[in-house]
Amino acid sequence: MKIPRVNAIIAISVAGFILAVLLIAANEILDIPSRVFNAPPTLINWTEISIEAIFVLIVGSLTVFIIRRLDLRRKQAKEALAAAHAFQQSIIDGVADSIMVIDLDYRVKLMNRAAREFSSGLIDTSKPFFCYQVHWQRDKPCGGRRYPCPLEKVRESGRPVTVLHEHYRVNEERQFLEVIAAPFLGTDGTFQGIIESVRDCCQSAKWDTF
Repeated sequence: MKIPRVNAIIAISVAGFILAVLLIAANEILDIPSRVFNAPPTLINWTEISIEAIFVLIVGSLTVFIIRRLDLRRKQAKEALAAAHAFQQSIIDGVADSIMVIDLDYRVKLMNRAAREFSSGLIDTSKPFFCYQVHWQRDKPCGGRRYPCPLEKVRESGRPVTVLHEHYRVNEERQFLEVIAAPFLGTDGTFQGIIESVRDCCQSAKWDTF
């Protein structure tokens, strides 16, 4: 749901308070209770109109001030969150290995520069994408001996795991990648996915031990 801009909220609030002042004045000038409810007619009391209008304007001013303050805090919180995310991103971007945070549905929630470069720009990061698309350009989750799924292994064991994947470069050169995955836990301690790192182990003999 789209949140209205704060200026629009303030404009609507100011319009509402002005309307309230006009209604107060109209009630006194037109003597609405007398006309509509047959109440005893009264004289126009300009002092009462002024006092009530001042009260409404004071409340309106406080409301606008509070909205402004809340919006300022929201912007500060948003900027602090963006700065924290940028700091976090700069840290993982400094790691040479490919790093991704993957949720339970295989969606990539965060990845570093090495992971982005590994995908060779083939992934549209403007929309949700999956771990198996980044490294392996697959259209379904990994599985089997040559592509064991680290997420499933961590989900089963609850512990960090290391697996090997066989991969072919663009020039058809065979490459063995070591995939290390550790549980990613939420603030309540529940399993939320994995933190995965991938590196070129460059040891074809190591594959034969798995």
